[in-house]
Amino acid sequence: MSIEVLLIGGVGYTYLGDLSFGPTLVERLRTRDWPSSVAIEDVSYNPITVMDWLRDDPQRFHRAVFVTAVARGREPGSLHRSHWRPAGPSADQVQDSVAAAVTGTISLENLLIIGSHFELLPAETEVIEIEPVTSGWGEGLSAVAERRVSEVTAWLSAEIESGSESVARPASTMS
Repeated sequence: MSIEVLLIGGVGYTYLGDLSFGPTLVERLRTRDWPSSVAIEDVSYNPITVMDWLRDDPQRFHRAVFVTAVARGREPGSLHRSHWRPAGPSADQVQDSVAAAVTGTISLENLLIIGSHFELLPAETEVIEIEPVTSGWGEGLSAVAERRVSEVTAWLSAEIESGSESVARPASTMS
């Protein structure tokens, strides 16, 4: 009998303020004890390599939660959670994402588009994004993003501890 494993993956750049949100969250989560049904990974590297890693055992993860910072013009410091629903990326989108990946761009969108194209993401894939407050060169998150790391950690911990996929949690926006 195989165990269902949840992948929590951080995506982002280090040393770029709040754009380090995903990797910072992963670093903090790794300091805690988690059941064997939880994998905490920094997936802030070439999406093609991430896909190769997923291809090694395509049934390893039953669910994925990717955490990142993305500037989308929303309220700075706001958190947004959504389910990834692949719309079948066009050949141009896939090509653009692969080209960006090859040049070293770290992007959640590239990861999701490439993962969808190769059908390697778990059917249940969620995204948690923070709207960055800061994105300049330097160590550390803004005070708001630091609080958000704690909030996301508490939310994920409660869900995992309950063993439930349906723990009460914010709908689509956490502010």
